[in-house]
Amino acid sequence: MPSTQISGYGPAPGRYVPAPLAAALSRASSVVPNGCDHSFVALLDAYRPSGGLARVDEVNHQLERRRGHDAATLERWIRQGAVISFDWQSQTWLPWFQFAAADELPAASVATVLAALHPVFDAWETAQWFARPNAALDDRAPVDVIVADPAAAERAARIDRFVVTG
Repeated sequence: MPSTQISGYGPAPGRYVPAPLAAALSRASSVVPNGCDHSFVALLDAYRPSGGLARVDEVNHQLERRRGHDAATLERWIRQGAVISFDWQSQTWLPWFQFAAADELPAASVATVLAALHPVFDAWETAQWFARPNAALDDRAPVDVIVADPAAAERAARIDRFVVTG
């Protein structure tokens, strides 16, 4: 689906922008004709190669079926900030990649990066941060790097946190 930016505002497509600026730009440029939320569609596209996004009830169903976890387990992980989650249209969404490791639910590397981002990035900004190319990762997205090089993803998170907080 092609995207449209209103009045030419916004960063170059796919480029990471620090949280405060991203929030302002998002308000100015995320609405496209026909009521489609450009930012959510961009996240769907960005996470598709790593397994995509799912609503919380879908993730709960899979975790119950495969691992015997109940809904309270995922709720606890979300509350603790151990998994990436964000709300869109009254639904909580989670990227699947963070549940890929059979022995780590949630993946420890994701929780470590989230801890670095949490004080300054809200849930939506965090989901975008993982999905967008990052200069500290040679313009690769953290979602594409975190499994092979979790330390690099954590360094990138700390750099971006520093950029935002000074």
